[in-house]
Amino acid sequence: MQSIEQSMQCQKLNEVIHTVHDLTRRRVSSLAIFDLDGTLLDNRPRTIYILKEIAEFFDDEVPQLCKALEAPVDFSQIAYTIPDTLERLGVSSPTEIAFIEEEW
Repeated sequence: MQSIEQSMQCQKLNEVIHTVHDLTRRRVSSLAIFDLDGTLLDNRPRTIYILKEIAEFFDDEVPQLCKALEAPVDFSQIAYTIPDTLERLGVSSPTEIAFIEEEW
């Protein structure tokens, strides 16, 4: 079963496809550009993997991240930006957030 978010994404993608088909049929030039990460490809597993690598290699510098990753990470905790993701995971130290962004 698809989530509401996935259903809305599919609906929007179908609207774009329909529009491009309609324009093409009328011989009107059209262009659709997609950002693959997070649009056509789910990059949340990759984000979790990278955060786990940072925690593994730099455990002394990122104690809040290490603690956050002790429990399984739900995809709903992964936001569009790293700072937002870290906030959802409970990482609040500005120094730690800056370190993680630098290593990213």
